[in-house]
Amino acid sequence: MTTTLSPTVRDTLTTIGQVATELPCRIEGYREFVTVFRYQTARIMGFAHQFPYLANSDVAYRVMRFRVDAELIENDRDCSNDDLVGLQSIHVATEDDVLNVLRIWDVSPDTLRQPRETEVPV
Repeated sequence: MTTTLSPTVRDTLTTIGQVATELPCRIEGYREFVTVFRYQTARIMGFAHQFPYLANSDVAYRVMRFRVDAELIENDRDCSNDDLVGLQSIHVATEDDVLNVLRIWDVSPDTLRQPRETEVPV
């Protein structure tokens, strides 16, 4: 498995703020995704209060893994957090932390793409 984010993924995170990949889902009728968001912490009101362990970080990442009812995607319906099943969400400070989460989840960073290249619903 790759141990760094590719320049393309890094550039996408910087310019768009999100990358995603779809994983095989073992639950019939559902689809599974991993997505990574990159954001400037100063732009999020109350960020340091909510995530004090990231208070000194100018940039942070949110790594999410979830399943969603396939019908929502097939019918092009908007999804809210309430629609995400088995949601795992971790906020981290560095790309290395992102890579560690992906490694634990057995997700190759090489599979991450721009959201429009996937059907990720968030």
